Formats: sequence, C-alpha cells, structure tokens
Amino acid sequence: MGIAERRTREKEELRAKIMDAATELFVQEGRESVSIRKIAEKIEYAPSTIYLYFDDKNKLLMTIVEETFERLSAGLDEVAQRALPPVEALFAGIRLYIQFGIDHPNQYYLAFCTIPDTDLPPESCQGVTEAALRALDHLRRALERCIEAGYIARQDTNVLTQSVWMMMHGLTSAVIFKDYDKGVPWASTEQLVEKTIEILKGGLLTQVPSKN
Repeated sequence: MGIAERRTREKEELRAKIMDAATELFVQEGRESVSIRKIAEKIEYAPSTIYLYFDDKNKLLMTIVEETFERLSAGLDEVAQRALPPVEALFAGIRLYIQFGIDHPNQYYLAFCTIPDTDLPPESCQGVTEAALRALDHLRRALERCIEAGYIARQDTNVLTQSVWMMMHGLTSAVIFKDYDKGVPWASTEQLVEKTIEILKGGLLTQVPSKN
C-alpha cells in the first residue's frame, strides 16, 4: 500500500471514529448537551481535528443521519435487484428494514426519533429529507407492484405507504428500546417480528401468492 492510499484509509478511519463517538454521545446525552469538545475528548483528539471533517456538531449529526438513510436504501436496493415476486419482495424489504434498526439501534434512533424533533432550519435538513424519502420510496414502489399484480386492493398509495411504515417503525423502535412494561413476559424479538409480519400480510393481501 502506497503512502497516499495509507493516508486516505487513515482519514476514513478517523472520520468513522468521530461519527461513532458522536452517535453514542448524541444518543446518551442529547444534541443540546453534546459539543465538539466532548466528542474530541471521547476519541482523545483535539477539537480542531474534528473541524477538519465537519463544520459544526449539527453538520456532524446531519451527516450521521443522512448516511444512515443511505445505508438503509442500499440494502433495499439489493432486495429490489433480486427481482423477487412482488409479495416476496415487499416482505423481504420490510424484514430488512426491521433488522437494520435492530443491528444499528443508535443510528436508527438518531434518524427516526431525533431529527423530527430538532429545531434546525429546513434547509440544513434538506439532504436528510431527500435521503429519507428515497428510503421510503422503496416501500411505496414495493406496495405499488403488489397492487398492480392484484395482491393488494387499489387504494391511495401514499396513505398505504405511510401506514405500513408506521407499523414497521412502531415495532422496530419498541424492540430496540424495549419500550414496554418490563413486568410482562414478552415474547422474543423473533416471535414479535414474525407475528407482526403475519398480521401485515393478513391485513394487506387480498389474495395469497401461489406456491408454484
């Protein structure tokens, strides 16, 4: 590996280290309580080093969230490229979404539970908004394919997409943050996911795809 390649890799590794540390602090302490200095202390670098990568903490937060949506979209792109039958593709995407949240709980929290509550100006969130809409568009297109194939009744796809997403998000956020009574003998995450998908299928599908 040449010197230039090594330096590029080191820069990428430091950028990832900054983002990981910031993600943890944003989740633990909230955006208002986190400063560039705190992030720098966590990774044991000078604050000036972080400013080489990010203009301020809000830009850092927006970058974390935008890249989270982009990674989610990349996974959904892979599902779409497999050219699965409509219903199989729809639920493969739903499973991927839920698993993505389970695998990346801190990033999921920042993207789906923090940004909507910020007081940042809309223009600073434009990249995040566009990335989020791209991810949501995967669900809309998957639902439209099922409608065109006759598996789901024709209806307002915007309302349908948003309603299905709310169910997906409710399950994902509850499983991640265990946002329910600890005294109840809850089923396993796998059982909850499978039952929710079963209920979604029952509510959405007007006909069941043939096994042949």
